[in-house]
Amino acid sequence: RKGREAQLRREHGIEGGAGDEELGTFGVEMSQAEATAAREDEYQRDETHDEEEEEDGEEDGEEERAALLVPSITPGGLNDGDGAGAARRWFSSTLPLALHGVLSTAMGECVMVFATFVFALQSVVAKTVERGVPPMQVVFVRSIVSGGISCCTITQRMRVHNRRVAKRKRTKREADATSAEKWMRNGGAVEAGDAAAAPSKNMAATSSSPAAATNAAAATADKDEPQLLTLERFLGDRAIWHLCLGRGVAGSIAFSLCYISLAYLTVGDSVAIFFLNPIFSALLAWPVLGERVGGIEAASIVCGLLGTLLVVKPPAVFGSAVGAEPLNPTGVIVTVFSALFCSIAMISIRNIGKRASPLVLAVWFNGSSTITGFLSCAVGWPDAPVWPSTTEWGLLLLISFTSFFGKA
Repeated sequence: RKGREAQLRREHGIEGGAGDEELGTFGVEMSQAEATAAREDEYQRDETHDEEEEEDGEEDGEEERAALLVPSITPGGLNDGDGAGAARRWFSSTLPLALHGVLSTAMGECVMVFATFVFALQSVVAKTVERGVPPMQVVFVRSIVSGGISCCTITQRMRVHNRRVAKRKRTKREADATSAEKWMRNGGAVEAGDAAAAPSKNMAATSSSPAAATNAAAATADKDEPQLLTLERFLGDRAIWHLCLGRGVAGSIAFSLCYISLAYLTVGDSVAIFFLNPIFSALLAWPVLGERVGGIEAASIVCGLLGTLLVVKPPAVFGSAVGAEPLNPTGVIVTVFSALFCSIAMISIRNIGKRASPLVLAVWFNGSSTITGFLSCAVGWPDAPVWPSTTEWGLLLLISFTSFFGKA
């Protein structure tokens, strides 16, 4: 009633001090029938709103399941639409707080195991295709195809978001038109119900902390606004472009050298030496990121170095013993530098954190690799490019697709 009185004061220019006698001339007093009609209409509108929220919830669930396969594309970083965000929401809604850290760590380790498997598969396929195609040409084709998939994924996710925004706005306009029609038909009863319900909604909205209210308002505004096809949509926030560029250049050098090393070493030896990069990453993370190396990490580093010595078999350690034939030194050096640049790329990703999505980082990586591969093919280093056969084209596409999923 108070909301209805305030509205009538504004409509008819009545001063704030006017009493009930003056307001009575405008029929402020609501009859019992009007109040009942208002409550019934409010109940019907709440049911309609719940049905709409349920439909949106089903769409959100489908989008979250898809997001576990394809990460988010927000220019400033990861959001609740990417795979990590969907997993965090699932943890928060279904699991106790004590298990969140354990399961998050387990999920990260599973992702790394999958990425390791993808890398090993790429190495086997690359070793096969490099029998007839130069390694830098493999890098060039892989980067173009994988980068194109990343850009298409970003564009498609933007279109899906914009369609959902348009649907929400259309539903809201239809609901407003229906409410206005009911208000006209019921002679203002719906409006009175809205005025009576508004204070409770406002109180619920402001009952939380100011920071939470601000974050909720920002999330709602971002959710209800269409996304534009801008440069930041593909490259992320301009403030971190230098970090993304460093990650892209380091990653392109690392994997280019890794593919070149396959011309000198077997797949097993190349992969074994390449996985010195976790050791380099741990050592670089201490001075760069301030992540100290504990006792377990130090023991793992020592074991890793000993394992690498067993693989490389340097003559200074093993001498000329039977079965201790050393590996090609060029291949070993190239692979070690590949591991070093890979660790630099990992440190860059850690430094960027959530400020850029995996798809944005994939665009930077594939862009840098495309430029590197093109320049190498243009000058014919290390070998002149050739036209691949049908089988080789199939293997190149396989490398490209596995590269996309491994980086994403």
